[in-house]
Amino acid sequence: MMRILSESTFAMNCALLMTACGATVSLGGGDIPSTGGTTTISENSGGQPSFDSTSGGSSGLRTSPGGIISGYTGIGGAPRAGMIPLAAGQGRPTSIAVDSTSVYWTNFDDGSLMKISIAGGQPVTLASNLTYSAWVALYDNSVYFNGPTLMKMPLTGGTPVVLDTALYNDAFAVGPSGVYGMDNDGTLIRVALDGTSRATVVPSSSLPRAGVSYGIALDAKYVYWTIEQEGYVHKAPLAGGAPVTLAHEHDPGLGIAVDATDVYFGSGWTLMKVSVNGGDTTTLANFPAQGVTLDGDTVYFTDFDGGNVYKVPKSGGDVTTLATGQMQPWGIAVDAYSVYWVNAGSEQGSYPSGSVMKLTPK
Repeated sequence: MMRILSESTFAMNCALLMTACGATVSLGGGDIPSTGGTTTISENSGGQPSFDSTSGGSSGLRTSPGGIISGYTGIGGAPRAGMIPLAAGQGRPTSIAVDSTSVYWTNFDDGSLMKISIAGGQPVTLASNLTYSAWVALYDNSVYFNGPTLMKMPLTGGTPVVLDTALYNDAFAVGPSGVYGMDNDGTLIRVALDGTSRATVVPSSSLPRAGVSYGIALDAKYVYWTIEQEGYVHKAPLAGGAPVTLAHEHDPGLGIAVDATDVYFGSGWTLMKVSVNGGDTTTLANFPAQGVTLDGDTVYFTDFDGGNVYKVPKSGGDVTTLATGQMQPWGIAVDAYSVYWVNAGSEQGSYPSGSVMKLTPK
């Protein structure tokens, strides 16, 4: 099947980050100048524009030294219409957050905190030379990140403020009462937003199994978290107190998100939900969920090993594949129009192959 796209539509969907009007887009049939007219793109059997990954390197992107994309040839497989890379050549990005204007992410390998406009452009380095950086969250005009020291800075950049030096390099969550994360012995800690105090929320000795957490979420009263070891899902009052085990699925606990009624979490090879009050678990999808986020009636999640990005109704039903052929997709975020995720990239070779992706509509 062949589809004729106008040059303006093609440029918006596939090459938003061109560095000059004379830049080219690499297609299966050759390089076509961005100078007007129409572009013929073959469409595969799945209804997706078909591109060749011919630019070399494991990222499938042609980038300038500064990281601006100058040609888009697909990442791992045929990209979905409306899917664009915002940034390429990143050093193993793992976590992502988005606000009304910008996308923020952490690069684990090179220890950097990055930012880019949701419309694309030049990536901005907000912090660098960290030991490593694994998580990012936004709250009240500040961006919070670890490296492994927990820090924050204004969304516009500036000098980082150190909040805590002893939180383990796992997930954390931020809300009005503070920053919640794990100590190195599995104790759940709350750090004040200004870093002036820290308190134990749940000691590791109160848990059936302490361990690493890849997901922490907050609501108005409770903190919820997964434990990788044996797939525990717990909750506890924000101010501290006895933990409640909501689920014990035995498979590794991964990403987590919460709404007014339910907790959504990855457990081994499944995406599951359980009531915030506990009870039976419900399987929403038989795919791993490394990163999990919510929007309205929908759960969005990434399958790290399978290289796919999905969505599914909160109430259950058909799972929709949003992207395939991604290179180890991890963190995921949504706004009113789009879904964003980071591809950690290949662990082989010295070339940074991580990327930041955007899909519109979600």
